[in-house]
Amino acid sequence: MKVSSFLLGPIQTSGYLLSSGDTLLIVDPGFPDSSLEKELDSQHFSKCLIVNTHGHADHIGGNRGIKERYKGSIHIHREDASMLTDAEKNLSFFMGAPLVSPEADVILEEGSRIEFGEASFIVLHTPGHTPGSLSLLDEKQGILFTGDTLFDGGWGRTDLPGGDEKMLARSLKRLRGLDPRLRCYPGHGSAFVLKDQFEMLDRLLGN
Repeated sequence: MKVSSFLLGPIQTSGYLLSSGDTLLIVDPGFPDSSLEKELDSQHFSKCLIVNTHGHADHIGGNRGIKERYKGSIHIHREDASMLTDAEKNLSFFMGAPLVSPEADVILEEGSRIEFGEASFIVLHTPGHTPGSLSLLDEKQGILFTGDTLFDGGWGRTDLPGGDEKMLARSLKRLRGLDPRLRCYPGHGSAFVLKDQFEMLDRLLGN
């Protein structure tokens, strides 16, 4: 399965586009961006799914434009759903450019599934960066979207409202237990193979 990546907005959020038949899946559309819009305009599709790995502004900023222009359906974990429509909760108010997204069309929980062509992504609730941070796993395809929980050489910050260091540690321990061969796509930075983070995680978690 091809995963196209885009660096979106001033914080360089990593957004991802996957296509299958007449359906598109967009993970974290970030802020509105001409490169992503150009790619969407070049695609032929009748259904568009948007998944936000969490509710921070730099991951949800493109929701409205995609929903209105392409009839996108917004998915987010229950614990972060209120961040979509609250500029203080999603932190955009404090960035000097308040924004709100449309409400979620689909509320996700631990174990929810997103069926997408040959792929079937299961939702892993991986809180810590935010209460409703999630990761998307397809073991068959060998793909894991980690949002701002795990990066190449780092992990999500916990000093923002809703952050929790102990919860993040538990989430990282959970990811450490997954298939080491998984190809991971984080919310910022480059993609990586999960096993390449094991040494760092073991030091962090005291394994």
